[in-house]
Amino acid sequence: MLGLEPADMEQDNLQVYWTYRENRDLHALAPWAKKLRPQDRLILIEEPHRKPVSALPMLTWKFLPPQYWIGKPPTAPGN
Repeated sequence: MLGLEPADMEQDNLQVYWTYRENRDLHALAPWAKKLRPQDRLILIEEPHRKPVSALPMLTWKFLPPQYWIGKPPTAPGN
C-alpha cells in the first residue's frame, strides 16, 4: 500500500510519490521496487512503449493491455 493513497503514506514513501509525480521518471520508483516482498506487486499505468524494465530491472515485468505494467520481485531459487 505504499503508493495507494498519499494521505496515508509515511514521509519516505510520500517523497517517492511526489518525485515520480513531478517528472514521471520511472527511476524515481526504485525505492518502492526495492521494498517489495514476494507477494507484492508494483502496477503502473503506462503506454506500451514506456517499458519499466530498463528503469526498474530488479523486478520481473509483464504488460497487460491496454496500458498496465505489472512488476514483481523475481522468484527466489527453489520457490
